[in-house]
Amino acid sequence: MKKIIKIFVDIIMTILLFLLTAYHWTGDTIHEYLGFSLFFFFILHHILNFNWYKSLFKGKYSFNRILNTF
Repeated sequence: MKKIIKIFVDIIMTILLFLLTAYHWTGDTIHEYLGFSLFFFFILHHILNFNWYKSLFKGKYSFNRILNTF
């Protein structure tokens, strides 16, 4: 269930990003609401993926792990 929520949040963030680039069509007010919504989903994204931060400094860093981190 958590994986579905993570994917849903990522999809919503992607859609919001594209809508935010359409500033000429949305206008000031909608652009600001979309920006606030993107910020909310950004925070939610980091909360849902907190385990990534916890495991970031555990274990050895091979070349592949370094590449996957970036």
